[in-house]
Amino acid sequence: MPLSDASVINQVYPVFTGILATLVLGEKYEKSQLLSALICLVGVVFIVQPPVIFGGSANVDASENGSKMFGAVILLLGGMMASVVEVLVKKVGSKTNAGVTSFVFGIIATMIATVVSLFQGFVALKWHHIPWFIWLGILSFLSQVFRNRAFVIGNAGRVSNMAYFGLVAVIFWTFLSLETQ
Repeated sequence: MPLSDASVINQVYPVFTGILATLVLGEKYEKSQLLSALICLVGVVFIVQPPVIFGGSANVDASENGSKMFGAVILLLGGMMASVVEVLVKKVGSKTNAGVTSFVFGIIATMIATVVSLFQGFVALKWHHIPWFIWLGILSFLSQVFRNRAFVIGNAGRVSNMAYFGLVAVIFWTFLSLETQ
């Protein structure tokens, strides 16, 4: 599945965040959020093209279709988990600062990644990759700090919808790299 398709499917999480913020935090679910949710869900259907709606294709074998559906389900589950995280950040974030929340995320993620690596096998980094991973860590931390702060001070559903800007960025970078697969 191309990165741009996966990113579009993953961007369904603001739909879940808006609904969850309404149920858990009592936030208002606005008409603009509903419109955004409908557009997002229709977009996911057009990308995934489930055979139930679009019918099977003679040019695509069943295993490829199954892999795409499995990938879409995994991305949707990841989106649901991201929504739970965003609502939790909104709920508990006002009791601490965004840096502490991000730091705790990092510690817990490190512990989980260590355990997962034990079962999946650890792959050593090559020296020339280390600067990229340092940048990845710095930018991920800063991104999470800014996101956490935004959720604390804003409406969770609306803030989550702002993440669609990230989709535009991914499509831009995909186009720039001329990725086709």
